[in-house]
Amino acid sequence: MKHREIEARIAQLNNEISEFESASEKEKPFVFELQTKVKELRHGIQGLNYHQMTLHTSCQALRNNNKEINEKISTAELTLAQSSQENAKLRSKIVQSPKRGRWRSL
Repeated sequence: MKHREIEARIAQLNNEISEFESASEKEKPFVFELQTKVKELRHGIQGLNYHQMTLHTSCQALRNNNKEINEKISTAELTLAQSSQENAKLRSKIVQSPKRGRWRSL
């Protein structure tokens, strides 16, 4: 390449650099706005992740509480069934008529 061609190429490249710098300056407000939105979204995601963790912990506590309540219900149902059987057994021993009793009035 000749000296003039090199200088022309350098001038062309400098012109392109200038255009890119100008375009970059024009896009800075848009880039700043996007960066701000990204920060806001990341902050929102952190808040939502914390909320999800809190809900997960609460849900686990409710499951444990539900399990305990179900165990108490099962125990109460078993006790009720045993009490019903005992009640029926005792009812069968109740004297229905004075004539059937062991001690009769004289």
